[in-house]
Amino acid sequence: MTGESEEIVQKKNPRDPAATGPDNNITPRSDGLCAHIMDSGEHCRAAPLRGKRYCAMHDPDYQEIMDLARSRGGKRQIATPVEGFKAGPIKDTDQLRKTLEKGINALIDGRLHPRQATALASLCNCLLKTLELSDLTERLETVEDKLRDRGEGGS
Repeated sequence: MTGESEEIVQKKNPRDPAATGPDNNITPRSDGLCAHIMDSGEHCRAAPLRGKRYCAMHDPDYQEIMDLARSRGGKRQIATPVEGFKAGPIKDTDQLRKTLEKGINALIDGRLHPRQATALASLCNCLLKTLELSDLTERLETVEDKLRDRGEGGS
């Protein structure tokens, strides 16, 4: 976070009892749930912050922080390109080995996140099985063709 958002977080920390607003210091509900009423008419089922009526998602004091968090939701999950890592088409096990080697080196160098390396390893494993199956299929077709040729020539 930068600039204004850092300032907001520093001023309003949901876990800090000193950061309570005037409308939020009202006695919490007797059932221990957040006082927010959703569009459906039901109460939020989350526990309120200590000494407050609302949970972190619905506390008016933290609305700005929560809006910022919602706007960023899921954005860190977007894969970023790994510098110097271009796999290209992988059509045989040699190309697959080279791609996996690049991935291992990128992981060791810190250019590839471990989660990305896990995904790469999983995809390489799937591709290896596909390449092996393709190779076996070609070999089987060759054997079947030879047997067919023998059968035709020997009758």
